[in-house]
Amino acid sequence: MPKLFLTGDILPADRQHTLGIGTGSKFRQTGGEHWYTFFEQFDKNDSILFGNLEAPLVSSTIKNQCNKDFFAGDETFSKWLSRAGFDVVSVANNHILEFGEAGFHHTVQALQNDGIETVGIFDDLHGSNLSIIKKENCTFGFAAFNAVHDIQNDDCYASLSEKAVKHAIDGLRKREVDLICLSFHWGNEYIHIPSWEQVQLARKAIDWGADLIIGHHPHVVQPVEQYKQGWILYSLGNFIFDMNWSRNV
Repeated sequence: MPKLFLTGDILPADRQHTLGIGTGSKFRQTGGEHWYTFFEQFDKNDSILFGNLEAPLVSSTIKNQCNKDFFAGDETFSKWLSRAGFDVVSVANNHILEFGEAGFHHTVQALQNDGIETVGIFDDLHGSNLSIIKKENCTFGFAAFNAVHDIQNDDCYASLSEKAVKHAIDGLRKREVDLICLSFHWGNEYIHIPSWEQVQLARKAIDWGADLIIGHHPHVVQPVEQYKQGWILYSLGNFIFDMNWSRNV
């Protein structure tokens, strides 16, 4: 059976107070070459790599239209993700709309052009669009949802709700996937334990048929729980981010 690798939040952008020194600037300076060391032991042929993309990937034209530089990843970052081996990424999070609908759609197109499955796009039927990846005769199904609404969302990303989660699970079950994987962008930042509401929703999702819940957003690692035949990773923390201090939070 192929291995499934999961990463925490990926921020290919500077934040407002890290302009010139954040991960976006580092990527533009180095092309992200120094980050490939994280993937030296990763076998792309028999593994699946998943991550949460925490910022839009935009062109200089879109940047100029929005008149800001922070929270924007370079559009070439999708090529870096592809070279690193990412198979699927979620775009359902609270910063993906920093550059509006144009930035969102540009991001999705860039990822898809570089062969990366993109989940967390609003879908009227399933809540989230569904992505299915098959490796070594094993089929993985993905959907993604965001519960942290810092920016108005006009049906760009998939919002987290019980109804949406049920629809996505039903849709993946109809496709007879071997493993149903759901990404939830949720929770409280810098808190090391999930809320009771998160625990309840995650366990319900497992009861409805999900096999794996992948949590993001708190910027710290939270517990891993085995519930019945499923696994819940409440928060994977950061993967590529400019919050070095958060290791100690």
